[in-house]
Amino acid sequence: MDPLWSKYPPALTKWWKEYYLPKYQSLNSAAYGPGTKLASWNCNGLAVLPGWRRKGVGSALIGGVQREMLTRGKGEVMIVEAAKEKNLMFYHSVGFKTRATAHYESEYGAFTMWALMFESEGNEDKKS
Repeated sequence: MDPLWSKYPPALTKWWKEYYLPKYQSLNSAAYGPGTKLASWNCNGLAVLPGWRRKGVGSALIGGVQREMLTRGKGEVMIVEAAKEKNLMFYHSVGFKTRATAHYESEYGAFTMWALMFESEGNEDKKS
């Protein structure tokens, strides 16, 4: 067994490997199409400290990456998944569009995950 997973309860390991990961892969496939996740700009793990929220920091971080992406030309996409509605609203406000949604259940609670994409011009209907 992987040393990381040996630190977690067996039920959580089973849920992650047998429920969450397959469903997450299906969400990504439905949202982005095969191969797109690996070939795209991924924006996972973005966080802003509480004292700096709602001051434009997150928009500036995303905006900088979006501008760099757009300098690369047509065909570029940036993807992100959000599991909180406030984050979904933020990503919508900076130009991302929801591509797919999945609902997850666990003994720790349920949550919805949205798969979002920001696309360079001329690429809006593409699913690679």
